[in-house]
Amino acid sequence: MSLAGDGVPPDAPEFDIINVGTFAESRKNQGALLPLTARHRIAFVGSGALMAEARRGVAKRANAQFFRRLPHAEVFAVLRRSAIMVHTSKMDGLPRATVEAMACGLPVIAFRETIDGGIPASAGFLVAEEAMPHAVDLLLADPDLRRRMGVPPGGMWNCITGRRPSTPWPKRRHVCCGRDATQAVGLIAMAGNAVAACHPRNARAVT
Repeated sequence: MSLAGDGVPPDAPEFDIINVGTFAESRKNQGALLPLTARHRIAFVGSGALMAEARRGVAKRANAQFFRRLPHAEVFAVLRRSAIMVHTSKMDGLPRATVEAMACGLPVIAFRETIDGGIPASAGFLVAEEAMPHAVDLLLADPDLRRRMGVPPGGMWNCITGRRPSTPWPKRRHVCCGRDATQAVGLIAMAGNAVAACHPRNARAVT
């Protein structure tokens, strides 16, 4: 968990919102955030051909920072400078970016049709796309709610599977049997103890 720091977001974040995702695929849908740059500071992490179009759509240039693609450790550094994550993708299983944000203590807003298995209600909001701006304004206006939704490293297991393993992490590992097994690589790198995540119904433990 060293990359995630202490799992507590900053009291005075540099960015209101962070979004992590490639600009090479339209399904990542970063354009949904562009109108919010009129009133919120947003960090976009990712690269691709669609970035130029996104830059042109920014409502207030001073409120948008495009980092392009970053090394994994530097992604965590930007996460730790942000208040919340908004995951705008329209098609994902269990996005690694959302798990990493929760590990840093950031509440997550995502679209309910996108995330397999959802996320715990204590860790953020799953909303319809048209309700996303309201959810963003609600979270950013309430620092106490953001702190309550922030998940400390010891509670990250609940964000991944919705439950805790029956034995301590060092003694067992969890593997993904479902279609999002490729997400395991990032989680292993982040947690450092062979954790892989997928939909809770598809997770099994091996000793």
